[in-house]
Amino acid sequence: MERLNQVVQSAADELLQETLAVTRIPSPTFAEAERAAYLAKRLKALGLQDVGHDDLHNVWGRLPGTEGGPTLLLAAHTDTVFPAGTDVEPRFDGRFWRAPGIRDNSASVALTLLLPTMLDRAGIRLPGDLILSFPVGEEGLGDLRGIRALVRRFQDEIAAVCVVDGNLANLCHAGISVRRLEVTGRTRGGHSWGNFGTTSAIHALARMVARISRLEVPNHPKTTYNVGTFQGGTTVNTVAAEASMLIDLRSVDASALADLERQVRTILAAEARAFADLDLAVKVVGDRPGGHIDSAHPVVQCAMAAYRRLGLEARLHPGSTDANIPLSLGIPACSFGVTTGGGVHTLDEYLDPTSLVPGMAALATWVFLLMADLRI
Repeated sequence: MERLNQVVQSAADELLQETLAVTRIPSPTFAEAERAAYLAKRLKALGLQDVGHDDLHNVWGRLPGTEGGPTLLLAAHTDTVFPAGTDVEPRFDGRFWRAPGIRDNSASVALTLLLPTMLDRAGIRLPGDLILSFPVGEEGLGDLRGIRALVRRFQDEIAAVCVVDGNLANLCHAGISVRRLEVTGRTRGGHSWGNFGTTSAIHALARMVARISRLEVPNHPKTTYNVGTFQGGTTVNTVAAEASMLIDLRSVDASALADLERQVRTILAAEARAFADLDLAVKVVGDRPGGHIDSAHPVVQCAMAAYRRLGLEARLHPGSTDANIPLSLGIPACSFGVTTGGGVHTLDEYLDPTSLVPGMAALATWVFLLMADLRI
């Protein structure tokens, strides 16, 4: 693999420029069309076959194998958490490149896109097909809709799914189960003085939050809850006629998550009954199934070996990524980090550009080793 390392090292600026180009294209969850169009055009220009683009704005292309080996699906999500209108122009501070979304997940998209070029320059021919894919809807309420559709499309031929996302040397081989609830309360409302005593939707939901915040959850298996957004009301002197909140529930154990959801729903129902004129609606807006593979699986072991070849020690941890979907279906999968930096999901997100070279080298090595291992 020495030739590969030399090729990637000489392409350092190319990797950076592609990362900046991807970052400059806004791609909020549910609005990934512009970035998808760019990626489809680039895949065709780079010579990939069977380039496709579906109604969700998932994009994919195929790098054919040479010897009928296993087919791998490589996935790097294209959406970011930042709303339309966010300034995403990258800026260099002398050490880091800063821009919303540059690490999560623009740099991963760029490295995935250029992987076939690096393999070709290094003279590496994979024995099986490599399907490069760029799913939408990984963040927030996207509910992994992109990877769900891609796995359905290719599940009859793929041996494993390689997700490109996260910090360099971080591996996620266990998917955290996630359940998200949208809770909306509605009342008659009124004037804060003249209708004092009338049920306020904000007050009612606030009582629910207070009770939820006192729930005790297990550390093993790790289980968490969070009220992520809370909104409603009209003016400071109006009894709120409507309010809503989003609740995020997580656990590494599906049964623990189900128990937590039952407790939360019990609190919501009990508090709603305390207000005769409160209409409460609870809607599931996110359902990310969990799953895992053993750390001894070739998908994990080859990833760890790829990092070791660069002098990096892999860190295994559970998480909620696009790998959740194939893992939940019994398809071997793992997310693989390729960059370093910080401030993810903030306007001051930043990328250490020196991580792009080892990130690309590790990614290419992982794919090569895994395809060879699965072929045996």
